[in-house]
Amino acid sequence: MTSGTTLWSYALAPDVEVCPTDGGAFVHTATFQIRVEATDLKLLELLAPPGRSEEDIYDRLGDQPVQSNPDGNLRKRCAALLFRLDRLGLLIRGLSSQGRRLVSCIPLRPPPGATPKCSLGETLRLSPNALARVDQGAISLEVPGSWVKMSLHDRSLLPLLHDLAIGLPAAEITKVKAEHCEQTILAILGLMSQCGLLERSGQDAWSGHDLFFHTRTRRGYARTLIGKSTLEGKSDHQFRTTAIANDDRRLVLEPPLLSSLFATDPPFAAVSARRQSVRRQGSMALTSGQLSEFLFRTLCEQGGRRPYPSGGASYPLQTYLAVNRCRGVAPGLYAYDATAHELIAVGGPGLGLERLLADAAGTANVVEPPQILLVLTADYRRMRRLYEDLSYSLILKEVGAVFQVAMMAAAAMGLGTCPLGCGDSLLFSELIGVDPAIETSVGELMLGSLE
Repeated sequence: MTSGTTLWSYALAPDVEVCPTDGGAFVHTATFQIRVEATDLKLLELLAPPGRSEEDIYDRLGDQPVQSNPDGNLRKRCAALLFRLDRLGLLIRGLSSQGRRLVSCIPLRPPPGATPKCSLGETLRLSPNALARVDQGAISLEVPGSWVKMSLHDRSLLPLLHDLAIGLPAAEITKVKAEHCEQTILAILGLMSQCGLLERSGQDAWSGHDLFFHTRTRRGYARTLIGKSTLEGKSDHQFRTTAIANDDRRLVLEPPLLSSLFATDPPFAAVSARRQSVRRQGSMALTSGQLSEFLFRTLCEQGGRRPYPSGGASYPLQTYLAVNRCRGVAPGLYAYDATAHELIAVGGPGLGLERLLADAAGTANVVEPPQILLVLTADYRRMRRLYEDLSYSLILKEVGAVFQVAMMAAAAMGLGTCPLGCGDSLLFSELIGVDPAIETSVGELMLGSLE
């Protein structure tokens, strides 16, 4: 290859499999498949990663016997199949120069009908939503929601990211990249535009991390199956929180009589109408009996089931109670054992507990700290072994379900609750003495009496 020569290469995407059958083969991914004729099997073999240039493919196919190319239109058939695979989002496009592999574009789904492009005559900038991470020894660039991502394979292209971060016209970018010719840099910029990596109007509707979270937990953005997996993992008892496992100091709670609740509870319509967030609590503290009934209605596990839904019935949430004022329960931090319906003392009153309660009051925009603060933590491992990338989305959905059940229970009992929009996860992990990467707080709810 001569200096400055830019070569395009093609390879099957990493999620594509070829399964030969009688008279042809099925080319399939996790979500769909197509059939190709037996005459195209040789081409599919040549498209195995890392791929080949189009001319190399034609040269190698030219060695086939005459009977495999009876009409003499081998180049035309090859081009037609490459076009078909490309439009289905099954082909990686690679770019090489001076004998070095520079970039490759890896499709996640079929391309849209018209790929948005940026004018190379304007100032070019990286999209504010662009993400960079390491993927199989290369730098992977991706804008969440895009149909394709790009891998940078050559370190000489790293200054290009700097130029695009500050914003420069394409003409200036090509001038300072002396290691590669103008044709090569313009081709790379064109690929980045097709990948959605360059800034354009209408990209401020989402923040980058929210968009990434959304696209990784919804179908359609990539050819991946989302849902319950078959990963093997540890048993549930091995994931039990430290507080539940260390049960030296337990406070037994008296459960309410279900027959009494059935007889005296207000109708659902009335409870639903009463449900609302209550930030300012009453002067009279809750009793231990009220707390027991509230926890029983909201969180208690009976027969392997709790009052709220959970992905795969895995129940990754653990509830802690920061008790400020409760008649019959000393101030301190407690873990709730949903199976035994008991409280386990984790820590006593002190500066840490005061900071936690003050943080909750500040989040609710009130002066007085709550009588009781419920903190929901999650053991991500328990959900991960079942749902992989969907795990954190399901954890947050479960938090919302707990909030709703808690507010309905409080409305039925004449108590006040207020779910909070945020909390200090690192502070709470410090209080209970666990690594936040293992168990971390994901939701907070204030509980108390009504004014």
